[in-house]
Amino acid sequence: MPRTNADGSARAQSEIDHDLGMVQVLGRLAVGFGIFLVAGVSGWLAQVVSYQAVFMCGLIVPVISISGALLVVLETREQPPTNWRILGGGIVFGAVVVLLGLSDVPLNQEIIFVVSMSVVLWMLRQVAVQIEPATRTRMIFAAVIIFMFRATPSVGEGYRWFTIDVLGFDEGFYGVLQQTGATIGIVATWLLSEALTRRPVTQVLLWITVLGCLLSLPTLGLILRVDQLTESLFGIGARKHRAGG
Repeated sequence: MPRTNADGSARAQSEIDHDLGMVQVLGRLAVGFGIFLVAGVSGWLAQVVSYQAVFMCGLIVPVISISGALLVVLETREQPPTNWRILGGGIVFGAVVVLLGLSDVPLNQEIIFVVSMSVVLWMLRQVAVQIEPATRTRMIFAAVIIFMFRATPSVGEGYRWFTIDVLGFDEGFYGVLQQTGATIGIVATWLLSEALTRRPVTQVLLWITVLGCLLSLPTLGLILRVDQLTESLFGIGARKHRAGG
């Protein structure tokens, strides 16, 4: 991201932050478009071929990503010297996590979490010592908020099996749901892109949490079998209505 204007003058930090935010927004839009394009196809494929074949087709995605990374031309600028402590710590961290994940050590997942958190905190400390105190404080608060946001557990795969075994959702219907969700995400991200990139990260995460809570209400309703009530009163159930079945 350029830090200077065409005339050589320094750009405002707010504009730099806005451009960095737009990179995230464009990335989310790209993911959303990808989900929209393949969701229906994947649902149809899962009905006619095995799950193994569907996942093998999904391996094409990393190949495309790697090809794009090799072909892209980045703006050349002076590179800072390699921090071998950070690089070495990352290599050791990766090796330890792989070994623990493949071993039968008791509480290996808890150990991985503790090791991961220790390494991340150590690396942040190495980077933060070179940053001015005000920026360092904001970075720490942002890291804590993002960690709490990402650490919040989701409903997990148990809900998916509930929809399959109890509600009767099949692969094709899941494809329709994924395309619908991708469409909503694309439209919302596109319309709110300016607000997302201009607001502080704390406000963005707050509103994402509130919206996520509201959007999870239909899931909670299905778990509580509200669909049985709506079907008896209005003829609209979890995925069918009286007229069309």
